[in-house]
Amino acid sequence: MERIILDRSTLERYASCPQSGYLGRIYDALVAQNRGQKITEEEKALLAEMDSDLRKRMEQEATAEKTDKLRTTGALVHELIERAFQECRNDISGVPDWFSERLPSIRPDVHPDAIRAARYVADCLADFHTNLIGVEVQIEHEFLPPLKSRGPVYLTTRLDVLSSGKSGLHVWDWKCGYKKRSNSEAAASFQAQFIAFLLWQQPEYESINTVHFWYQEVRWGTVAYARFIRDEEHPRLPHLTTEAAIKGRIESSVRLYLENNKECWPEDSKCLQCDYVRYCNLAASEAAEIAEDPKGFVDKLIVDAASVQRRQKAVNEWVRAHGPLAGTKMVFDKKPPSNRFTVELRRIDAQRPECSLTGDEDIDNHFI
Repeated sequence: MERIILDRSTLERYASCPQSGYLGRIYDALVAQNRGQKITEEEKALLAEMDSDLRKRMEQEATAEKTDKLRTTGALVHELIERAFQECRNDISGVPDWFSERLPSIRPDVHPDAIRAARYVADCLADFHTNLIGVEVQIEHEFLPPLKSRGPVYLTTRLDVLSSGKSGLHVWDWKCGYKKRSNSEAAASFQAQFIAFLLWQQPEYESINTVHFWYQEVRWGTVAYARFIRDEEHPRLPHLTTEAAIKGRIESSVRLYLENNKECWPEDSKCLQCDYVRYCNLAASEAAEIAEDPKGFVDKLIVDAASVQRRQKAVNEWVRAHGPLAGTKMVFDKKPPSNRFTVELRRIDAQRPECSLTGDEDIDNHFI
């Protein structure tokens, strides 16, 4: 049986939401089929059994192969960085000059983003104090042995920049989008953990204990950092090392993939960032609404905001003339004394009727 190759992005989708992982698989298969590329027997089976209406909607986009400007820009900038390193043969001192020669001929619509990215990369390289191992480094690992029912399962990923320092390996990942990450988000990210685990499984790095991971956010000139120590244990969780914890997370994701799990785990933040939310029937309402009609959502939001502003003014005038205006759980009332009459919204205390207040804070505090 042919081996099953699972890349980081596929497993990351399953780790976030199996439905997103499933939709991503069939969409990628349709795109590949449309391009005349070979798809696996498993992918053929998935396409054969998928809902006909869903397939029709997906095929329309897969055939058109639409890409928005952000994705186009990100892909071009990422390719630009990759070419710079490759054509300079990993001699990082020549990369800034390479950018200077090539940038004038970049597509004019993405030119500003390319300039911004090149400046940031040049700044990063000026402070590059580790030993470069390579760029676009492909690594893989046999995660599960073959069974009678399937071939072996291999994990694979590609590293943008890999280098070594005194305290371990360093990985850079170029990010060209709008998202900004905190250090804690970097440490919790599936991508960073997945890469650290795969590096520890490579024979040449079996003695390496520490992996330093850096998200280089070229659009903003910012960085998010995470450090993974292979045998580190939490004091209250003895024997649960960093490597063991990450392996468990990967195992769960692989299992979801192999079982063809299609469960949906909707959350506002996940659904709003999912590439396949427009095909999901269980997505969080706001995400689904935006995906269905982005322009209409913005227009409705503007109308709603204007309506709230008008009602806020009406409440302000009512309270000025008639006193507090109470709802079920909240009440509009005059703010503490100031030169300008303003209204605040606060929670109603069911244990303390509003009529018992005198308006004098020193006196009313005795009844709170």
